Amino acid sequence: MRGLRFWKWMLVLWAILIGLGNLTPRVYAHPLPPIPGEFVIQRSGTGAASDLSRLGGTKVAELQALQVELWRFPPQNQDAVLQALEADPTVRWIEPNRYIQVPQEIPNIPPAPAYTPSDPYYASYAARYLAPLGVEQAWEITRGSKDIIVAVVDTGVDCDHPDLQGACWVNRDEIPGNGIDDDGNGYVDDVHGWNFALDTPDIQDVHYHGTHVAGIIGARANREGIIGIAPQTTLMPIGVFQPQGIGTYFDLIRAILYAVDNGAHVINLSLGATSYGLGEAAAVRYAEEHRVTVIAAAGNLGLNRYFFPAAHPSVLAVAALDVRGKVASFSNYGDYIDVAAPGVSVISTIPGGRYGMLSGTSMAAPHVSGLAALLLSRDPNLSPLEIRSIITRTADDQVGPTTVDTPGWDPHYGYGRINVSRAVTTTHPTSTPPQRPSLAPALPWTPTCVDLLQNGGFEQGFQGWEAHNVHLVSSPVYEGETAARFSDSEAGFLRQAIQVPEKIKRLFDYTARQQENRTSPRLLRLTFFAALRIETRDYGYGSRPDFPFDDWLTISLERGEEQVTLLRAGNSSDNVNYGLAWDEVFGLLPRELIPHVLDPGWALVVRTGQDGDGSNTTFTLDAFRVCAVMGRPRSYHPFLLAP
Repeated sequence: MRGLRFWKWMLVLWAILIGLGNLTPRVYAHPLPPIPGEFVIQRSGTGAASDLSRLGGTKVAELQALQVELWRFPPQNQDAVLQALEADPTVRWIEPNRYIQVPQEIPNIPPAPAYTPSDPYYASYAARYLAPLGVEQAWEITRGSKDIIVAVVDTGVDCDHPDLQGACWVNRDEIPGNGIDDDGNGYVDDVHGWNFALDTPDIQDVHYHGTHVAGIIGARANREGIIGIAPQTTLMPIGVFQPQGIGTYFDLIRAILYAVDNGAHVINLSLGATSYGLGEAAAVRYAEEHRVTVIAAAGNLGLNRYFFPAAHPSVLAVAALDVRGKVASFSNYGDYIDVAAPGVSVISTIPGGRYGMLSGTSMAAPHVSGLAALLLSRDPNLSPLEIRSIITRTADDQVGPTTVDTPGWDPHYGYGRINVSRAVTTTHPTSTPPQRPSLAPALPWTPTCVDLLQNGGFEQGFQGWEAHNVHLVSSPVYEGETAARFSDSEAGFLRQAIQVPEKIKRLFDYTARQQENRTSPRLLRLTFFAALRIETRDYGYGSRPDFPFDDWLTISLERGEEQVTLLRAGNSSDNVNYGLAWDEVFGLLPRELIPHVLDPGWALVVRTGQDGDGSNTTFTLDAFRVCAVMGRPRSYHPFLLAP
């Protein structure tokens, strides 16, 4: 009997340990605080920019590609500065520069002890995680290509790790250690990448998170420990965190632009927060417009909460699975989830030649980034939309021992667990070199807008709109005399059918044929614009300080069950308490979607909802436009609307 009791308690202990490996870390429960006096500002692009130093400010940095600047003002004058900026015609939007933090993933094996797994250990790991994904079958077709670059925007990467030697990107146009910006990209001696938090070319991992992520993507097939999903791909290390695990929102924007401008094909963002940012949204759109696929972790709150950058519509959001193929208890869920991948007890590289297990959506995202690299090694001209389509439609809808509750997409698994083998075999090899668009910043221009909506300013009331729990207001307004305000206590929506004139369809067909013949320098594009005002009374919190928000707004194009999401935002977005009273939001539809959306039956739908905690958010909308414009091919520019 004593022996039975012993084994009984051993089983209890084993169950507890398994449970501890799947605990929900309560991180990012609310937005991290803004940095006092620091603001990210986008200029209007029309006319000469005013000198904001008159307000006592100092311009810290500028991102010409997005016409975005970082300004620092005396914190004690913040209210007066915001009022002056709101009246400045050259300021398009402003939002606070926030702190960001390294995700608190769950260490199952402490990263400090040295450990070299034997082949049987790797075989066990492969059987648990890689075999169900079909990775080994995919490796018979491709193990990736050194010509495909995956940017790891994180805490840095230990490029001297035995499993990562030879994996890190080398800037061939930069001479190391000479103190000169040889390639003229604005960064001195960035031979392997750049650390934006420390403003240095030293990309050595200051933590361990980035090296762990990098190993999942591209650890070498060298009989040293583990093998990454794409063991022959190139990794571009980019640091955005200081040694204590703190970084800034503006540095993340800079990091995304650096990755795009220096040749990355995929950007892995195993980081995030609940706060939506216009600058971050502009950066990920910039990546998409330059044919760079952005993949991000869904977040570790274990709740139905938007988590950015994963929730931006152009980003592929990844949930985490446990060893049984079930969604991990800590993994966020909601309408922004695209696919799921292993994220519990994942073994990978740790600085100093070590290995360790971590759990989190940060571990799930690099599995998908590695898969994207494998697809690009087969066809380097795949667009982000095409990569998303391949990964989602080849995913396994049946995960674990049972089928998911609903066939097709669902808010926990997205389209299901990635199937690496099926995705790779779906892609056809090509020897055509990758076509990259020009990276020159677009110049201000104002093409003619053919508006596909009527009464987007609500000057004729709700004529043309189907409205529910929305009412007209005369103050505040962005333009004209009225705006649409959503109920702050109930879910609401606005809906209007898209009207596409025949001349637009003919113009699209004509420019598409001309572009195929490379005779047309301009293409028909679809863009949307809206003035959005967010007034919140809980400042990103729910009913308790440790419980996150759930007040939200989405803008989508919909036809039946089909949906193209244009914007997701919430009450920890930029709002009247931190920035201008009105934010100008905009977006471009990927060119591959345009012929689909030009078909009849599509409608523009705006939806809002509240979490019912009593501290609700008011969303006000004005100046809504969906435009058909003539745009430069593959160039990013937000100012596509006629004045």
